[in-house]
Amino acid sequence: MTKLARLAVCSAMIALGACSVAQITVPADLASAQPLQITGMGFGERGTFALASSSGSFYRQALSNRHRDFRTSPERVTSYFGDSGFEVRGPDFGGTVAAACTHFEQEVGTRAYSVTTGPFQYRCRFMRDGRPLPTELILHAAPRAVGPLMAETRIGRLSVGGRQIDIEPIHNSPGLKIPTSEPLGYRFVSAGRNLGAVDLNGERKIIYALGAGEDREAVLMASLALSVLWRN
Repeated sequence: MTKLARLAVCSAMIALGACSVAQITVPADLASAQPLQITGMGFGERGTFALASSSGSFYRQALSNRHRDFRTSPERVTSYFGDSGFEVRGPDFGGTVAAACTHFEQEVGTRAYSVTTGPFQYRCRFMRDGRPLPTELILHAAPRAVGPLMAETRIGRLSVGGRQIDIEPIHNSPGLKIPTSEPLGYRFVSAGRNLGAVDLNGERKIIYALGAGEDREAVLMASLALSVLWRN
């Protein structure tokens, strides 16, 4: 979730007489999953974190660049970009798992209007014990129905070897009467079944992961990759 989106959710809660963090509506088939908090990640650019009995380090940054070329057009071109990543080790992971991620988005416009010319895209590649894994996460902008309206949300996929796990946005919260325009978190779906979910709306991210083995590790890896994403 972006810093601006967190402020928007907080503003909505102020209008309702409170300003607490809105948690995701956890899919019913994940109700038995034990919530796992990512502690220590907060809103800083780099540091250390803990996830159950595992621990690691992270980094992230969000940058922007705006320029104009008055010889061709009065419109401004604004690019949003950055990189992020993590390294984690512990009983929840096989060896030391690391991710390196980048994101990019671009828009063109004036003070009166703007048009997205480079839709948002986020890409992560993973390593285990310093060796590349055949694993990649891609998250991108996509128009979807959010409540009664259309909104530009984000969807994606985690490719693990030859297998694909879909990443679907969660916009609903028990604490809000209407869905948010920005995702509060995501769920991970394989063959029509939810493997897990991650709540990103707040200082302490929360992961819901079922089972054990490769599916569980995949949900944890994807959740950490989404947790280190920062956008302006």
